[in-house]
Amino acid sequence: MGLGKEDGEWSQVTRKRGRKQPTTEQPKASNDQSLLTGIRPNPNPELTVEEIRKYHDLVTQEWQESACWKALQQLLQTCRETPGRPTVDTAICLGPGPFDPANGSSLTRRTAHMQTAAFGSIVSNLGRASSLFVL
Repeated sequence: MGLGKEDGEWSQVTRKRGRKQPTTEQPKASNDQSLLTGIRPNPNPELTVEEIRKYHDLVTQEWQESACWKALQQLLQTCRETPGRPTVDTAICLGPGPFDPANGSSLTRRTAHMQTAAFGSIVSNLGRASSLFVL
């Protein structure tokens, strides 16, 4: 199974131009903590936690078998062998996207899982290559 793009490039997220459209749903409770962060749960979740985990495992396996991950592993090895390289001790993954998007987009779902799998693989690789626990 492939990554969806033959060239193995990452998806580039671009911001839409123009005014932000008002949402049709208004918050029901003023003390809802999700409103403070701007993150709201999918109002009509279609997937169970188990279904999300199974799909993530499938996409992770595809990522780990991909030519892109094999090339990235070689690049990480080359970087580790470079004298004077900086040590990585913290890793942060910012917003890969929803695992169960409200609009049901299979591309959005797949991209979120693939980016999370790639991030997890990189962190694991860096952690195994050093005596540090990468956060």
